[in-house]
Amino acid sequence: MAAIAYSATCRVLGFTPTAPLSGSGSSRRRGLTFLLDWLEAQPGATWQERWLASGADTAWRQGPAAWLQAQGLPAAWRQEAAASALLSAISADIVRPALGWLVAKGTGQGGLVRHLARARDPEGFARLRAACDAGPHVSRTSGSHTIYRAAELVAAKGGQLADITVGDILELLDTELATLASVGDVAVSYQLLRTMGIFGQDAPASWRELRSAGPRTPAELIGRYHLKCRPVRDLLVEYLRERQPAMDYGSLKSLACILGMLFWQDLERHNPGISSLRLPADVAGAWKQRLQTKPKMITNAAGGKTQAQVTRLNYWGCLIPIRAFYLDLAQWAVEDPGRWGPWAVPCPIREEETSERDLIVGSAHPSVPLPICTAFFHAVQMIFITSPALVKIRPDQRKYSVTSPLMIPHATSGEATATTSTARQ
Repeated sequence: MAAIAYSATCRVLGFTPTAPLSGSGSSRRRGLTFLLDWLEAQPGATWQERWLASGADTAWRQGPAAWLQAQGLPAAWRQEAAASALLSAISADIVRPALGWLVAKGTGQGGLVRHLARARDPEGFARLRAACDAGPHVSRTSGSHTIYRAAELVAAKGGQLADITVGDILELLDTELATLASVGDVAVSYQLLRTMGIFGQDAPASWRELRSAGPRTPAELIGRYHLKCRPVRDLLVEYLRERQPAMDYGSLKSLACILGMLFWQDLERHNPGISSLRLPADVAGAWKQRLQTKPKMITNAAGGKTQAQVTRLNYWGCLIPIRAFYLDLAQWAVEDPGRWGPWAVPCPIREEETSERDLIVGSAHPSVPLPICTAFFHAVQMIFITSPALVKIRPDQRKYSVTSPLMIPHATSGEATATTSTARQ
């Protein structure tokens, strides 16, 4: 398999696979050999599965370096050659790195655009560069950001510039907001791509119009993440619709991001073909491990930029809504087994995992003992459960959104005035 992929990549790069490994391009071709041999040693049936299994989306350089060391080939030039060859493998669509990894500049500066422009879509990138140069209000920096954003989407999604969608741009913005310290020039990037006709005639005329077009529906919020498993995608949409009457739009959008991107999209990416919410222990554990960190560009002591995995500060804030999602499905399955019953499975997040957040908060306020706080929460919980009049919901209309440690009921219609604890937080 490595020989086949090597030949295909060489042809994409314009090299003759059987030519001697000397002269122009020899370093990249040697690096490609190291890279594909390393990937072939990883578990999986496809190159993409092997890439995901290697953990390269979170620790790219360590994997090939350790493998070369184990093979008795520790020279630094081999490691650099393998790293350089990754751009060639991306250009040939052998692997598709995660969008977050690309946003954090996992490939370094500039190289991604050059490789994709040369090997994947020369005409498309030439048109985009010309549009940037011709734009009277497009600065050099904005044009550079636009071209790199386009390259990120092509590398992560496959295809060419013409295949980029409005949903891809929205997903990229979500990823940038979660990864980078600041985000700019998005309106310029959108306008340039739309002017090229990439989004079609029905796309909003400007970024402002797209962002101010009113609240997006649950289907649109989930649709931006391009989930492959249709039943789970439809379930998330239905879940958001059930929760929508009792949530403000900001909370609904945040919940869609947690469930759609941080939870299920991540699981699909690292477990191709997954179609059940019943997660094996190893799958759930690996997902929670990935959730604890996120890629970020940092400045080292020498003043250079490098990618690093930093702690996700809202880790517990992500676990709680996902645990609530599982518990809601279990509760609703009792009320409507035909609709929700098939999705009622054990929750992969234990109660004590979300309670760690309460311990941290409680330790910051020693004047209020944690047992008293817990007792208070449970007392309020029982009041809400036994007294539906407090929230103006008839008993036959009650549907609980189960969040730890407090459950606040919300209605299935617009009559409710209650707010879930998740939204209040």
